[in-house]
Amino acid sequence: MSANPVPSHFIRAWREHRGLTVEALADAIGMAKGNLSKIERGINPYTQHTIERMASALKCSAAELLARPPGEAPKLWMLYENASSADRNRLHAVAEALLSIQPIDAVDDIVGRLLKPAQQSPRAKLSESGQSQRTRRSK
Repeated sequence: MSANPVPSHFIRAWREHRGLTVEALADAIGMAKGNLSKIERGINPYTQHTIERMASALKCSAAELLARPPGEAPKLWMLYENASSADRNRLHAVAEALLSIQPIDAVDDIVGRLLKPAQQSPRAKLSESGQSQRTRRSK
């Protein structure tokens, strides 16, 4: 006998997040409680139609049931999927701008600036000068 399969979805997490029992969700989507339980545990497969009915009852998208647990930030493609046409155009422009920069050069530049001792924060300079004054006074 093989080990229990690991479900590749977040149906149970979304059901629990919405405060529903297996029986309540099964009733809401017109499915037997035992069948829903087996789908949640990864024993029985689900259909697109079933996922869409569950998503409607759980007030989320079918993609969310398959891609992420409740409370986790949506994936970029989900933001795109739910965006208006104007927002999609803006997302394209931002993505193109991000892809046009040279990330390695940018990182090297930032790291180089952070590591330069001449560009210490004013607080660090004050701390060092206070330390050297205390050292001089104690001599």
